Amino acid sequence: MTTATKGETLDRVVLPANPSEQEYFGVRVAGLVRLALPLTDVQSVLRIGSQEICPIPGIPAHVLGVINQRGALVWVLDLSQFLELAQRPTPSGSSFLAVVLQMRGQAASEEHHHLYRVACLVSELEGIHRLDEQRFDPLPQELRPAWREIFRGLSLQTLSPASPKGSKKTAPPSALPPKVRVAVLHPPALFRTLGLRDPLPANLHSLS
Repeated sequence: MTTATKGETLDRVVLPANPSEQEYFGVRVAGLVRLALPLTDVQSVLRIGSQEICPIPGIPAHVLGVINQRGALVWVLDLSQFLELAQRPTPSGSSFLAVVLQMRGQAASEEHHHLYRVACLVSELEGIHRLDEQRFDPLPQELRPAWREIFRGLSLQTLSPASPKGSKKTAPPSALPPKVRVAVLHPPALFRTLGLRDPLPANLHSLS
């Protein structure tokens, strides 16, 4: 899979040889906070101009509003603010980097299984990783109950050693690459926690 530009989808999924291993899309949301998003729930990667976001009255502060993605309204979620992190992703120029998560409605009234989307603001993309779901570590006990529902656990991930800028040298074989803990997101639980449904069609005129 390649990183998508605006309007492209992430549609290449390679089936892992180990049934307990699944592909996840790694992101950073603030500082050194890393999340793993199930690749099957990632619809696209976007650059969102601040002027493209249409605020909606009466919604939580961590939901910045909606954008128009090819005729469909998509909620914009500030993950850093939602998780009460100290630092919000800094926009590059006048745009934010976002990963769009999608979920199909399962309610009996949703005859056509409507597709819900949320654009989650992130600070950096870290590519695709295979994680063994049977080896997830439990979440810290002190984590608040609302957040425990939206994460499946923690995964120990090995980072590729960085080389000095402009240098072609790699780290010596004896140098062990650093490992970090990554919080594994459970998108269906995130959608339930947010409780977001379709924005009102009346807001379409603001996005034209």
